[in-house]
Amino acid sequence: MHRALSRFGRRRTLQTGALIAVVLGLLAWWLQPRGDEGDPSGPLTFSTGVPSGVYQRYGERLEDAL
Repeated sequence: MHRALSRFGRRRTLQTGALIAVVLGLLAWWLQPRGDEGDPSGPLTFSTGVPSGVYQRYGERLEDAL
């Protein structure tokens, strides 16, 4: 282990360790739960089969092509 440290140098090893610690800290902060902020709220709207909908028009055009 001492040879590996002397080959890369102490400064480079400390910089790499600090960088890894910062990256892991940021990753842990980003992945932590945020309470109610991340939960969806409000009404959800789904596409239905209304005649004026995009999917209905696409079906009509596709039917003409077939």
